[in-house]
Amino acid sequence: MDGKKNILFVGRLEDRKGLNHLLEALPMTASEIPSIRLIVVGDGPNKHAYKQQAEAIVKATGAEICFEGAVSAEKLPSYYKTADVFSSPAPYGESQGIVNLEAQASGVPPVSGDNPGYRTSVKSGVDGILVNPKDTQNYSNWLKIVLTSESLRSTLIENGLMTAKEHDWQIISKKTIEYYLRKITQKQANLKDR
Repeated sequence: MDGKKNILFVGRLEDRKGLNHLLEALPMTASEIPSIRLIVVGDGPNKHAYKQQAEAIVKATGAEICFEGAVSAEKLPSYYKTADVFSSPAPYGESQGIVNLEAQASGVPPVSGDNPGYRTSVKSGVDGILVNPKDTQNYSNWLKIVLTSESLRSTLIENGLMTAKEHDWQIISKKTIEYYLRKITQKQANLKDR
């Protein structure tokens, strides 16, 4: 909490998670927000390549990029707490995107990849922003907008906290039990009608 704007990435360091797209968008973002820091939490096969890409960005822009490696579940909330924006730029093939929900529950607006899985937990423009991370200019623009617009950030944070509550395990487990009970009742009714 040193006055820098922190962007947080949490995920496996592999092509599917799209960190390369965030690294490509960072120089454009840093050109207008010079006090920017990217915090990368995770490990994986592309770690070395991403670190090389990051070194060139740091030299060219002065942005700070920190590779934290894998962290424990107990330490992860402290990373969300320091973030101004969360970004998971996975362009395709994701499931629900628990990382976006973790960010929302922590009061951090996500600017993440627009893929079918993430659409189940982020309503773009309501509780986060979903972008095509391969469109580097647009991706960078949304990072800048969310980092600098306090009114938009406040709206995304407030709505994101509500979205996270809707995905609370107590609510989800109750809905799941109700669903199964409804199906059992329907099955029993169908058997009686035979």
